[in-house]
Amino acid sequence: MKINKHKKILGSLKNESLGFKTLKIIWERIREGGETFLRIPPNTFLYHNLFKLDQAVGGNTKYFGYESLKRGGYIKEKKADGGRVIYLTDKGKMEILKDDFWKKEKKWDRKWRAIIFDIPEESHKHRDFLRRKLKWFGFKELQKSIWIIPYNAKKEFEEFLKLCNIKVEGDVRYLTIEKIEPDFTFKEYLNK
Repeated sequence: MKINKHKKILGSLKNESLGFKTLKIIWERIREGGETFLRIPPNTFLYHNLFKLDQAVGGNTKYFGYESLKRGGYIKEKKADGGRVIYLTDKGKMEILKDDFWKKEKKWDRKWRAIIFDIPEESHKHRDFLRRKLKWFGFKELQKSIWIIPYNAKKEFEEFLKLCNIKVEGDVRYLTIEKIEPDFTFKEYLNK
């Protein structure tokens, strides 16, 4: 029963979850250092308190922070010179990219951005994968192969797909739409 509970928790990080908060702390420390990794020397506060970080952020949920990030494939850790070196995996970077996109202050310019695609039946796995990722990123399905978002997310979504390490075969296009009829409003988008 515990294994299933862990799998459910690790499947997708929620913004308020302990694992996500821990991932953000690690990412902020990596950015502060100006590297692609976080080096934690031995006999430092962070080295001795990395596992206690779970408790500091979220109470008694010892394994749902740092350890769950390792098990879920969001971070990798190596031992070096008696300390630790922590890297964000592509999966961890995707979580940060999505969060950064949605945290930026945005003003709706009354235009919709759409991704439309025509992916052959032989590549149905790519099509299903793309649909799952569009939904996860925040796009809403208007029709089976038309997904919309109220902000320009082309650059971020292309970067996101690169991190997925998959090239979607077929025709994928980005559109800017001024009006959708029957009327589809921003309020309806947020309520779905």
